Amino acid sequence: MKSGKTPIPEALFALARERMRRDATFTPEDVRVHLAKQAPDTLASVSGKGVNWGIVADRVTRSCIRELRATGEIAPLKRGTWAKTSFLKEAA
Repeated sequence: MKSGKTPIPEALFALARERMRRDATFTPEDVRVHLAKQAPDTLASVSGKGVNWGIVADRVTRSCIRELRATGEIAPLKRGTWAKTSFLKEAA
């Protein structure tokens, strides 16, 4: 995936996936904040403008949500909140 002409490093995707898999539930905002705190240098390498970091983090987050949902690792819990399917199975 690219942001403009600059490729987005796989490290951001890996960090987002790790955050999504860490807890039983998460929101996209949790993941975006995690990326901003843990990888500001990587975000800066994609876009020198700090205002664009949120856009890049959102694209990475949405991409990882689609990926993990397609593999059946996560499912929507309620509007704006996602949960690991293993957590949902245990709760049922």
